[in-house]
Amino acid sequence: MLISVYFLETIKLKNRDADADELQTAEVKEEIIEADEAATACEVIPDDFTVITGIGPALQGRLNKAGYYTFARLANSTSEKLREILGESARSANVKNWIEYARDLAQ
Repeated sequence: MLISVYFLETIKLKNRDADADELQTAEVKEEIIEADEAATACEVIPDDFTVITGIGPALQGRLNKAGYYTFARLANSTSEKLREILGESARSANVKNWIEYARDLAQ
């Protein structure tokens, strides 16, 4: 995803003086597609959330499915968002501690 943002920003800078019609040229569209494909091709190696007390393989799977793969991403989340993602599974979980522990592990 970072690659896509980088390429999109580069494209915007190259074309900042062009009008809206010129931004939609075939060349620009092709660059955007290539950037998205490059981002998709980057493999993310997920962090092992099970080292955090209260997160087992099932919860890790649900977090991964929601796009949480790294301690940094988990650390930048909110208790409310995690509870929304995990639903009843997080009812008794101390997700605030998960976030704090993930911050320590992300460093």
